[in-house]
Amino acid sequence: FEPGCQSGVYITVGTGKELRKRPLSPALRLAPNPADAHAHIELPYRAGYIHLFDLHGQPLMPRLFAADGVFRLDTQTWPSGIYLIHYTNEDGTAAGFERFVVAHGG
Repeated sequence: FEPGCQSGVYITVGTGKELRKRPLSPALRLAPNPADAHAHIELPYRAGYIHLFDLHGQPLMPRLFAADGVFRLDTQTWPSGIYLIHYTNEDGTAAGFERFVVAHGG
């Protein structure tokens, strides 16, 4: 993975000078981003689910599960654009969203 490919959801907590960011969910690893023919996704959990949406909130496919938390998406037939990944651990107690881009050259 390239530097800067990690992501996460953060909340700012504290008051006054004590403001700091704390992650709501561990970071997802996604490469390449933007993707052309494929995207490799590693969840921050041993096992988990991903659900993919377009920017209108329409699901692109059924929710996917990986026992090892690793996914390889074939994006070569997807239209170029911005997509959202909703990810959760196996029991659904931790979750996050990540944005990724599909951009086909040419």
